[in-house]
Amino acid sequence: MDFYSLKEYTISDVEQLIQDEVEENIHLDYKRDGALSKDDKKRAEITKDVSAFANSDGGIIVYGLAESDHKPQSITYIDGMVYTKEWLENIINSIQPRIDGVKIYPVRKDNDLKQSLYIVKIPRSSQAPHMAKDKRYYKRFNFLSEPMEDYEVKDVMYRHHSPKLTLINGSLQPDDERAPYSETVRYSFKAWIKNEGKKLCKDYKVSAYFFDFPSGIKGHYNPSEGMVLPMLISDFCFRFTSPCKETIFPNEIIETGHYSLEIPTKEIKKLNHAYIKLTLLYDDGGREDLLIGASEDSDLYIDEPEEIREYILKDHPEFNIIDSL
Repeated sequence: MDFYSLKEYTISDVEQLIQDEVEENIHLDYKRDGALSKDDKKRAEITKDVSAFANSDGGIIVYGLAESDHKPQSITYIDGMVYTKEWLENIINSIQPRIDGVKIYPVRKDNDLKQSLYIVKIPRSSQAPHMAKDKRYYKRFNFLSEPMEDYEVKDVMYRHHSPKLTLINGSLQPDDERAPYSETVRYSFKAWIKNEGKKLCKDYKVSAYFFDFPSGIKGHYNPSEGMVLPMLISDFCFRFTSPCKETIFPNEIIETGHYSLEIPTKEIKKLNHAYIKLTLLYDDGGREDLLIGASEDSDLYIDEPEEIREYILKDHPEFNIIDSL
């Protein structure tokens, strides 16, 4: 079980952590029921722990789970009528500046409010550093939330000056103009990138991996778009890579790709089972992944790296180079 990528949580998911003896780590912390208290010191401790994750690489805090030697031991239920989701949310929102994207998942045993847990998922923040209630900055270090050194605070502040590119979507569409009774249909591929950071980005590239496409395909690209590099990865996967062709300014969206595939008409139906993995690499080690369906009618859209990996390995368990894509 990948606890981090779950979209919803149940008591069974938490019990599985205990059964598997999943240790606390830089991305995972366990807090028994007593960690939630209306005592000022405990409230400050909540802001310390949550801000430490946001200032580091993000992670999850499970409130209502006792640990011993950093391994989960037992569920210690929280009274959700006293300590509500809104109460916890208000404390977390007192962190300065406010952390965007924090999600709180209430988990109840048999829908009983008095037997609750709270799973708090904290993203790596681009607005860091965040200050806790005690006017200090914290980071995750091993199993703990530790005060940050001055140089570490300055390093985290550099995130404001880094680009943050996002893959919005990709599209494989048939050209409007096609000759009647043609033996092939030309499809054009495009992808859209947005710079959500506060710094312009000059260096990036998008690789598109085409899985389970029909045989007999011919690829074409427009030289004016820059050099598109084709590569056969396996008998069920090929790749096109588009290097950067223009600077992306903050909040700007650009269109990239601009190459086409000539597909035999009799093979078009096979696109219903084909899909495309997009990988965006950019300045300062940034990376984004996206998996989309190849057909026009597909609603396949996965943006979690582990879910993408599982999806591809489900069809191709022998594909042992997937982690290098």
